[in-house]
Formats: sequence, structure tokens, C-alpha cells
Amino acid sequence: MSVRWKYGGSSGRKKATISALDQNGKLFERGASGILAQVFQHETDHLDGALFIDKARDIHDLPPEEIKKIMIKFAFFGSSEFSIYVLDVLKTKGFLPTVNVTTPDKPKGRGLALTPTLVKLWSIKNNIPVLDRPSSILVLSNN
Repeated sequence: MSVRWKYGGSSGRKKATISALDQNGKLFERGASGILAQVFQHETDHLDGALFIDKARDIHDLPPEEIKKIMIKFAFFGSSEFSIYVLDVLKTKGFLPTVNVTTPDKPKGRGLALTPTLVKLWSIKNNIPVLDRPSSILVLSNN
């Protein structure tokens, strides 16, 4: 589990396999590598009650006033109404994404007018660049 204001590196699994039950109670397995393997391990740790600080290395405190001193660049991925709640909280805490990535406009209503996602509308209102086309290219760098 996470510990508020504590940050650090993880050992990072290269590969992981999970066993679970589907909605019908049938057992299945799913394998993963790279970042998805790390996600599997992290979520399994939650289920096992393991704390982040039990496994992390180079742990340090980073309270909100310190975080705001660091220029954090991140992309936000989302399309749902729930995404707007998350974006609003991030905004109130002073963390605006560098870019928002959402699904393309979809036909809606009787006239089937192309309608943008709530995330796209929020992005426009808040002057955040938005990528919403399959052909959009997203390049992230350390700069």
C-alpha cells in the first residue's frame, strides 16, 4: 500500500503471471512483462497488505510544498466523467497535465453530431493540449 508523501524506487519485476476468476467464476491466467508486470506486482502487494515502503528503495519524504517546487510533466489519459473529477482535483492541487489524451469525438444524439469527450472539453476550457485522434503522435521525453 502507498504511504502518504513517501516516494522511492521499486525493484521492478521483469515478468509476472496472475491467476484470477472471471465474472463466471472460471479460473484464468494472465502474463505480463515490463511496466504491466510491475503493475501486477504492485496491485498484488495491495491485496497482500504489503506497504510500499516494505519493498521500495531510496525512500524519501516529498510533502506537497516540496512537490510544487519541482516541475512535474505528465500526460493524463482518460475519457469518462470520472476523469473530470480527477482532473479537477489535480488542478486544485496545482498539478496540470502537459497534455491530455482521450478518445476521438463520437456521433451522439438523434442528429449523430460528433461530440467531444468530457476530457477534451475540460482540456479546451483549461488551455491544456489534447490528443484525440488515433493518428496523433505522443512523444514523451525527460526534458
